[in-house]
Amino acid sequence: MYWLQISLKNLPLTTHPAYDTIKLLAEKVLPQSINISDPASQLSKMKEIILGIKDYQGASGSITFDQLGAARIKESPWKLVNGQPEKIK
Repeated sequence: MYWLQISLKNLPLTTHPAYDTIKLLAEKVLPQSINISDPASQLSKMKEIILGIKDYQGASGSITFDQLGAARIKESPWKLVNGQPEKIK
């Protein structure tokens, strides 16, 4: 598909955090919380997972969530290689 081949470097700045958000949900949060049937327990587990994310290497840089759930992003130059961000040295 053509849209999968688009380089992230040409997208608006706000696209990168959105891309990272979807990847974090798909790779880290949902696999560990999707099978919990009780909504309150599921939300609690999702919060626990998100608050535990440290130095995730995303498209926008290294992402860490603080104790309040705010994303702290250390931006760095990168390129997309096989769908994964890779730092440019």
